[in-house]
Amino acid sequence: MPTPVVHPHAPIPDLVPLEAVTPEVSEHEGHPAVRELRTTEVVLVWADLVDSGDFAQFTQHVDPASGAISIGLDPRSAEHPTVPIGPTPAVVLSVTEEAGVVTVRTCERLRPQVMKADGSPYVPSIDEAMLVDTTLSPVSEQEVAELAALGLEAPEYRVRDYRAFLGLPDCGAEGAVVQEFEGWRDVAPIGAYREW
Repeated sequence: MPTPVVHPHAPIPDLVPLEAVTPEVSEHEGHPAVRELRTTEVVLVWADLVDSGDFAQFTQHVDPASGAISIGLDPRSAEHPTVPIGPTPAVVLSVTEEAGVVTVRTCERLRPQVMKADGSPYVPSIDEAMLVDTTLSPVSEQEVAELAALGLEAPEYRVRDYRAFLGLPDCGAEGAVVQEFEGWRDVAPIGAYREW
């Protein structure tokens, strides 16, 4: 049995602005599954920005089976000519729970991105909102034990699956705030991202 790898905590900086949504659409932000969804998104985006998932928060918050397209989970992430510099702007439309499984429905816009080659802003040709259902469930006893063995505290939930609904009319992402990592240029390996 391989020895678990203990990665150091990454110094993930604050997001600017700090709040992910405007006050009038913050109804669901206090739900623990929503907080974990936002934390997981920040961790995944940070991994792509710094071109590595080898940090403690990635191990702590990301379920490798979740289907997330990110460095360390899916080689398609390395093929992208752009890299995110902040999480996906999203408004939580609903939170439903059934038998301990939580589904968070969001309306999302494209995340802020720059070109990997030179750090110039990436401006998408189309900026349509997209409806996404994200499934989260409580962390299992086995996951708690695995994380404890690495000296990490288990989150209450983990993201298990993403389901995007494409081709629908705009779902209404007004109120989603575009955030960027403070000082992202200091850590992004612009011009030197890995290729597969």
